[in-house]
Amino acid sequence: GLEYYLLIPWLQEGLLLSNGEKWHHRRKLLTPAFHFKILEDSLQSLNKHARLLLRNMLKKNGEPFNVEKMIVPCTLDIICETAMGHSLNTQDSDGNNDYLRAVRRTCHLIFQRCVKLVYSREWLYALTLDGRDFFRNLNYLHKFTENIIRNRKMDYLPENKSEEEENFGKKKKAFLDILIETDRKGESKFTDKDIREEVDTFMFEGYDTTSSCLMFTLYLLGRNPQAQEKAYEELYAIFGDSDRAVINKDLHEMHYLEMIIKESLRLYPSVPFISRMLTQDLVLKDNVVIPEGSNIGILIFLIHRDPRYYPNPEVFDPERFSIENCKNRHPYAYLPFSAGPRNCIGQKFAMMELKVVLSTILRFVKIESVNEINCTNLVPSTILRTKDPIQITLMPRS
Repeated sequence: GLEYYLLIPWLQEGLLLSNGEKWHHRRKLLTPAFHFKILEDSLQSLNKHARLLLRNMLKKNGEPFNVEKMIVPCTLDIICETAMGHSLNTQDSDGNNDYLRAVRRTCHLIFQRCVKLVYSREWLYALTLDGRDFFRNLNYLHKFTENIIRNRKMDYLPENKSEEEENFGKKKKAFLDILIETDRKGESKFTDKDIREEVDTFMFEGYDTTSSCLMFTLYLLGRNPQAQEKAYEELYAIFGDSDRAVINKDLHEMHYLEMIIKESLRLYPSVPFISRMLTQDLVLKDNVVIPEGSNIGILIFLIHRDPRYYPNPEVFDPERFSIENCKNRHPYAYLPFSAGPRNCIGQKFAMMELKVVLSTILRFVKIESVNEINCTNLVPSTILRTKDPIQITLMPRS
């Protein structure tokens, strides 16, 4: 779609933006990076950052706080560590981080270009103050990733053999390590530019979408104490009074929490719309033809509120996602991770991250939402946001 064109300077020909044979080749190569065993290796990092998030939240001592300011540094730290094997420690620095600022500014400027037609021409945009700001931040992001790739590759040199064994034998492998090893084994020729494209794509798709879902899910739990208590009871049945970390087996027992997450993504999909460029004529009912080359908008936010599939669509009801209620639903009536061959390759990782973070919070505190959200409070951006910050309070469970 057209808005994806604006991501090309940043993500170039990574999995999100590539097409045809290159996309098929990349998808095939990258799919093993999301194998369940590799995902399980990420649990240590997820638990660590979820615990730090909870500690920072508890420092508010029951006072209302802007949940976004807490969540975003956490999800960025997680994605940086799992994608690049690099610790940003954004949570420890109160979100004061150059990489975070550059990512947020770049995303803001990309959305701004979507709605300002005057910025659609690349040469004209480059002459504006916003354009210069965009390319300055973009250069920083590319250099940041390139430096990490260079440093990680150094660990594989023969003279660094002992360090390689320490880093990659005992430590958990990051997404970047898997790409480097794929290249070294000769399974595919990945240039540094190819690797950067995929790491940047994983970063872009993985941190802001997850933070959006976490914010809205915490808000909904704070507005629906019965659902919150039912989730807590499920977690208590799994963990009891223990404060141990989440293990893989626990994730498979969090059935109701998964229903809550899915219902949150129905009401507030992290990506509220996507688009596709037609490569051939599309024939609809009554022989209505949409011609090849048309840009088609898919309004996920509205699809998820269609009463034909979701009675009383404005009501928060996790039971919509019980096995019984899902079995006859149209497969394309629910699209938080898109659908079809170009669905989100990282959706299992995302669900694992969401479960670890939310279960860590719900086991130890009760959530109350301070403000109320309605559709007029939402910002129709690339990633769903609210005009006013979501405020919650936390009360420790006895």
